[in-house]
Amino acid sequence: MPFSRSLFVGLSAAFCLGGLAANWDGWEPQSPPLPRLPSRTMLAAAPPAFQAAASSLTGPWAAPPQPHRPKPAPVATAPKPPEPVPDQTSVRYLGILTREGEVKTYLFKYLPSGKALALVEGIENQGWTLTHATPQSFALKGPGGEYAVSR
Repeated sequence: MPFSRSLFVGLSAAFCLGGLAANWDGWEPQSPPLPRLPSRTMLAAAPPAFQAAASSLTGPWAAPPQPHRPKPAPVATAPKPPEPVPDQTSVRYLGILTREGEVKTYLFKYLPSGKALALVEGIENQGWTLTHATPQSFALKGPGGEYAVSR
């Protein structure tokens, strides 16, 4: 005997309602049991809590990720200017004065102004200094810079 769908649905509904009606008497919703709190003796026997400084718990996960930035290109610096070349045309050697028991005094002429200079090595005179003297050449410092003079 074939079952019809409506007959099956009707019997299922009657069975469910009958079961509910049979168990309805005294039925209350049940809540899950509450967790049991530890007693004082259980707390005293428990191992001490893990205590660590927050700084010891840091790791690579503690810092926020940084965006990738390429290293900046090195900054190009200007080349050093060349050392100034001593002027070799503005000062002319005139001669030397020597007296018995005294140091040598060298005589020069500064051509742009026509001024005569009497210089002793290492001593400044009128803004001019004879820094080095050899039998072949002289090095002077003056208001216009450094000068190289040959004999």
